[in-house]
Amino acid sequence: MNILSLIQSQLSPQAIGQISNTVGESPENTKSALGTAVPAVLGSLIGKANASPDGATQIFNTLQQHQGSWMDSISSTLSSGAQAQTGTGSLLNSILGSRLGPVAEFISSHCGIKSSSATSLLGMAAPLVMGTLHKQVSGGNLGAAGLGQLLNSQTEHLKDALPSGLANTLGIGNLLSGAHDTTHVPTEAPRTTYASPRGAPVNPAAARRTSSPLAWAVPLIIAAAIAVWALSRNARRTPAAGGTANYTETQAGHGAGTPDLSSLNLPPGSIADRMAKAVSSGNWNQQFDLSNLKFDSSGHLEESANTELQQVGSVLKAVPNAKVSITGYGATQDEGMAKANSIKSSLTSAGVSSDRVDVHGDTGAGAPSVKLMK
Repeated sequence: MNILSLIQSQLSPQAIGQISNTVGESPENTKSALGTAVPAVLGSLIGKANASPDGATQIFNTLQQHQGSWMDSISSTLSSGAQAQTGTGSLLNSILGSRLGPVAEFISSHCGIKSSSATSLLGMAAPLVMGTLHKQVSGGNLGAAGLGQLLNSQTEHLKDALPSGLANTLGIGNLLSGAHDTTHVPTEAPRTTYASPRGAPVNPAAARRTSSPLAWAVPLIIAAAIAVWALSRNARRTPAAGGTANYTETQAGHGAGTPDLSSLNLPPGSIADRMAKAVSSGNWNQQFDLSNLKFDSSGHLEESANTELQQVGSVLKAVPNAKVSITGYGATQDEGMAKANSIKSSLTSAGVSSDRVDVHGDTGAGAPSVKLMK
């Protein structure tokens, strides 16, 4: 039983189109974000089930208390209007708790959507995952223990579905690292009876050792090769400082060809820090909310916003082939454009060429966003 496959098989182009219109994102980014939000919700439930002896019982009780209200299909979720619940309800908070914000930010950064859109999609994923679990529990007449076993059986599927880093954000990295793939375990070879020249049976392992005098050396050779590989890999890594510790490797490593951003010493978790990580990992076309920026009544940036934009400018100057697209929001499109131009002005003042910054204005109350492009 693969819960993720049951849900993801329902993500038809028509369903994705409806959801993307609801959250205001492109169909491609919406599909990618949903493909991350669903495993995130399921992973959090697996974590809760294993966090305490009565973890599975708590989830089971929640399923039973709200039976009849769960949605076990994309179509039922859309027709019920559940997509209008933007993730602020008690269900999503009870599943993710204090990790809701970091998980939403991860999905926003990883999939190139607004943080508010990521939260909305998590809000859709939560009742959908719970509804699918309830259907399996009811159909299989499972109790709390059976639900716990069902959740733990999903770790094999989950470890391949969660992007790198999200498992640790959910607090289930140890659970997934302990999941073993049993689908390719070889069957035991038929035993062979060996005999001595006089016909007396002998130990099969001893016979194998006798037939290959150098067999004892093979494990030593393998161990030495692994040690040499590990040392050479560590030697290739370039250490970094501050908030950019994992940005760079030498050209022999994963980050081959990317500029060294370690010297920027960006504040961990800042927009510039996340943008630098996206560049170094090759995750282009990501979108970041500039939620910390403040504007005056005329749409101009307040002085406090310049520091954060100076940091963003330092990243762009270090990556000459990077461009950004800025979208500002306001009561009118002109007001949104004024905010976007104000951000562009701050970036150009930081030394970023104006032809690397596109601006757009739109109506709405959301925070301005900056999309990284190549």
